[in-house]
Amino acid sequence: MLKIVTTDMIAYNDFLRENIAPNPLVGKIQSFMVLSQSKRETAYLL
Repeated sequence: MLKIVTTDMIAYNDFLRENIAPNPLVGKIQSFMVLSQSKRETAYLL
């Protein structure tokens, strides 16, 4: 399982298509989106 943080959905989609999907070891990709936030702060610089 990977946790991927991007600036927007376009960047997320690009990351999946360019970095994850081409890998021959990846057989299936499932995504789960967070639709609400419990806090506004993040440890990641976006």
